[in-house]
Amino acid sequence: MSTFKMLKTTPPTFSDRNLNFVVPDAWEKLTQQQLRYVYYAMLNYEGESAKIYILVRLLGLRIYKPYNDGWICGAKLADSRLIRFRMPTWRMQYYSGIINFVDQIPDVPVRIEHVDKCTAADARLQGVSFFDYLQLENLFQGFLIEKKDDQLLSMAKILYCDGKGHHPDKLHASQVELLSVFKWYESVKILFSRYFPFFFQPCTDDDGVERPDMLEIMNSEIRALTGGDVTKEKQVFDMDCWRALTELNAKARETKEFNEKYGQH
Repeated sequence: MSTFKMLKTTPPTFSDRNLNFVVPDAWEKLTQQQLRYVYYAMLNYEGESAKIYILVRLLGLRIYKPYNDGWICGAKLADSRLIRFRMPTWRMQYYSGIINFVDQIPDVPVRIEHVDKCTAADARLQGVSFFDYLQLENLFQGFLIEKKDDQLLSMAKILYCDGKGHHPDKLHASQVELLSVFKWYESVKILFSRYFPFFFQPCTDDDGVERPDMLEIMNSEIRALTGGDVTKEKQVFDMDCWRALTELNAKARETKEFNEKYGQH
């Protein structure tokens, strides 16, 4: 297993015989190096073990040995001094509670900003075209079913651009970076469900499993935005996905209000 180096942003402080740590309490508060390590730990360790590795890295701890009810640890201060101390179990549990957010989908989309010298799109996908959004959605739904890394890599090629603003034909992405793509888009889905609640409604079959027909869904969305006029398709495809989804959400709300008022026939 390869090692992973992480730069610490905020070293602990030591004053009045108290050692104080600054621990990120939300996804969006992680540095890029910390975010990469969190995903690395998720890939290489399971459950609580992953959280322990994450916690130790975020605290910048060196674990020397256990003692009665805790551990003998070391930490480097801002002035580069290495200090040894006892970390009781209760305090480690306190810090562990702070990072429980890693078990949840991010409320605010976060992503690795640079992959293979390419730069990520806006975290909330603002500025991403509706055409690219449709491709992302199709690939994401495909990955949920088939679990193929190639689908995440194809998503990455859409979500990242080279120095000239072009989507790369080839992109070398690590497993950590592919997991970031999945988690990023997963959080975008949650964000969109909050901003466009009328449009994003779950569709389930008899066994309760979501199995959307992506071709039918995309064609319906395009028809709704073009009004059935094929000459407007390019204009619709070039729209910012937020603008397109705003229109689709408005149409879905109008349909819902109409059905509630006049009944669905």
